[in-house]
Amino acid sequence: MGNGDSKLHFRKAVIQLTSTTQAVEASDDVFWEQFWAEPSVSVQDIFALVPAAEIRALREESPSNLATLCYKAVGKLSRAAGTGCRSERERVSVLNCVRLLTRVLPFVLEDADWRGFMWAGLPARKQRCRDDGDDAEPDGARPLGESLLVAVGDLLFCPGFTVQARKRDGREVGADPVDSCELIWETGVGFSQSPPPPLNSSHDSNRTELLKLLLTCFSEVLYLEPARRSADRCLLFFCSAANRHTLPLFTSLLNVVCAYEPWGWGFPYEHLLLTDRRRLLVEQALHVLLVALERPAVHETHSSVPENQFVNFLSRIHREEDLGFILKGVSRLLNKPLMQTYLPNSSKKIIFHQELLILLWKLCHFNKKFLFFVLKSSDVLDVLVPILFFLNEARADPAGADLVHMGVLILLLLSGERNFGVRLNKPFTLRIPLDVPVFSGTHADLLLVIFHRMMTCGNQRLQPLFHCLLTVIVNEIATERCHVGHDGAAVLDAAALGDIECNSERAGEGSTRTESRAAGQLAPSPSSSWSATQDWVLSWKSKLPLQTIMRLLQVLVPQVEKICIDKALTDEREILKFLQHGTLVGLLPVPHPILIRKYQANAVTAWWLHTYTWGVVYLRNLDPPIWYDTDIRLFEIQRT
Repeated sequence: MGNGDSKLHFRKAVIQLTSTTQAVEASDDVFWEQFWAEPSVSVQDIFALVPAAEIRALREESPSNLATLCYKAVGKLSRAAGTGCRSERERVSVLNCVRLLTRVLPFVLEDADWRGFMWAGLPARKQRCRDDGDDAEPDGARPLGESLLVAVGDLLFCPGFTVQARKRDGREVGADPVDSCELIWETGVGFSQSPPPPLNSSHDSNRTELLKLLLTCFSEVLYLEPARRSADRCLLFFCSAANRHTLPLFTSLLNVVCAYEPWGWGFPYEHLLLTDRRRLLVEQALHVLLVALERPAVHETHSSVPENQFVNFLSRIHREEDLGFILKGVSRLLNKPLMQTYLPNSSKKIIFHQELLILLWKLCHFNKKFLFFVLKSSDVLDVLVPILFFLNEARADPAGADLVHMGVLILLLLSGERNFGVRLNKPFTLRIPLDVPVFSGTHADLLLVIFHRMMTCGNQRLQPLFHCLLTVIVNEIATERCHVGHDGAAVLDAAALGDIECNSERAGEGSTRTESRAAGQLAPSPSSSWSATQDWVLSWKSKLPLQTIMRLLQVLVPQVEKICIDKALTDEREILKFLQHGTLVGLLPVPHPILIRKYQANAVTAWWLHTYTWGVVYLRNLDPPIWYDTDIRLFEIQRT
């Protein structure tokens, strides 16, 4: 059957289902098979052939038919997962069921009356589905949502469908459920054995579609008002110990992302000649991993919430080879947009750098061993430079404010450790496409230049972050002073910035209020006349921490005047040389202690990160547009 005929038959089945108010029997296999028996119906076709208006009409006018459609599709997946999905016909049915559920489930989650359907059955005020078929309720007493998640988990490690079948001692690995850890998709964390390549690219394609459905199952939060947020039941179950695939899936997702080589063989323009079939899998793996690494909100944390195994596994990674593999993979991908060649557009660019920054944050936040591993060598600079690059690129774009916020939070977290300031002493010699003045200095200089441009040439939405930027600088000075002792320069950016109060515990809130209060104090009322009186100058001059600067001037000015008179100097270069080789040890007052301000986890920042993550996931899943036609409540959608 041709592609056009398949689409026509599928569309006729949709019309037949959505145009009737009569309940279609669950036992009418001839009717229901129309939705998943047709080959050559892609996920884009299904989204086009099943309009949003018709799904909503089905939900409101024929609820039992929508319920039966979901039950039958999930039942198909459950049986296929149980038998191993061995025949080609069964694989076609599985993919069509996955695509159809990906299209329909957002409209189930969108409606408050339907939200409990996946876990408690059809809404009480709706007409109930008649369970005449053997597969009307898959897995017996299991809720529909649990049955779906179990089936998807099994299919993600199904030999011949998503992984290559392997044999050990004459039997097929994967036939026994306990062997799923031997079917991890990629070499890396927790799996040093190199897996054989897939028989064909269909394995990666099938994984991608299953992950897309998984992400759809986790998206109930998109339809809840912030005040009504609650722990997602699908996410809680899938990330709990009740899911026997948590460990192999966690390692598979993480390894696929960190092992990704977007440039292939490294030939110029090869991305125009060769199709990168792994990119879509990497993006979906990254999205599912980020969402799975969510923790319940602070007010929702109680004894009845099961432990998130994805967070647990991430926090327990400790082998140096595993930490090095992760850091190398993340930094390699973050640095990809910075790579330059003499041939224009000859290198492929990645577009999921925002997701990589979120992953880096979670790695550093949940696993302190990873954070210390990053900071113990100059490898941290391989992360710092691309972050500064992204901050500089997004500083003037109001739409990039959240990206800047994410980057600043990472730097705030890193700056809370002493080694961060020490590593910034390394000279900056890279040639990257940074829109900053050419300078000769260290990575600390680069950080200050970028921060200065953000504060002076950025958009207004960045002003609440200024306190965080100053906190990073203060932390850098504090750690640098610990490293070099009482060097003049360190004692001085300390005197100037040591008294700045930057409350990093409230980085996600309060900054706007502080900014407004400061603006109110500095800006005179338009109706009043104002002039800089002597009393006004004395009111703030007496509060400035000028003791160190005045002592420095008292010591150095007479010395400079004397050398100028004795040697009749008129060239400032000789004076600068004198100052460079001089010492102030023992002459300056002992500075007051400067405390490093560490990031403290808080509910406000956690909620912002949660919203930002889902915003990125929403925008990156527009082909097909999974949630585009639905009523999103988590954030505001501006359609052009």
